[in-house]
Amino acid sequence: MNFRNDQFSRKSSTGIIFFSRTRNCEARSKKWHPSHSKNLEIAHHLIESTKSVLHSTGHDVIIIDETKQHGDSFGEKIQSAFQDTFELGYTQLILVGNDSVGLSEAYISDSIHFLQENDCVFGSTRENGLYLIGFERSFFLEKSEQIAGLPWRSKYLSRAFSELANFEGKSILPILSDLNTIEDIRHLLKNRFDVFTEVIRKITHGCLELFDRELFSVIRIYEFNKVKKRGPPSACVS
Repeated sequence: MNFRNDQFSRKSSTGIIFFSRTRNCEARSKKWHPSHSKNLEIAHHLIESTKSVLHSTGHDVIIIDETKQHGDSFGEKIQSAFQDTFELGYTQLILVGNDSVGLSEAYISDSIHFLQENDCVFGSTRENGLYLIGFERSFFLEKSEQIAGLPWRSKYLSRAFSELANFEGKSILPILSDLNTIEDIRHLLKNRFDVFTEVIRKITHGCLELFDRELFSVIRIYEFNKVKKRGPPSACVS
């Protein structure tokens, strides 16, 4: 990737890496919907929604897509993303992807605050992966090879990372869900409908028709029942 230092004017010593593939690449690798065009729309909304959250923190956001990633393994790509960005002069870095349900400005801000006095920080997913990781520069340089060698993209990642951190840099962040497949969407629909409707509306800007007919119908029924239970506005009560 080889960033040039004059490409950036740092706002602070802390930066946020947005580690995400481009819309086209993401849509090819994820299966939210049978239609490729629908997958493109969902990928677009997820990416733009996450960008909006990251920029709202006021910190620098460094976007590293597949054109700027290098390394043979996923772990090496993560390693190089941190290495190259630390070379811009940051002393703390947070890294997030684009597919974690419920990621908020508050979680990012809390993680950055925690990292000011700790070596590392992370947030786990329901699938025992990670939706957020962050390092203080000297800790990353010391553990760089171990970080690259973690069991990325496996159900063992969260535990392996916590062992690497010796629990000293662990932040008690809420567990979030990844949104990689239609089954992930169904799980959220079944188990956390309140979060589901909020997140789906957010990432699609209300375009619920992006999803399949079954999900769309259930959402509409839920919305109808919610309004029915709430009753009419007081001004309309006779």
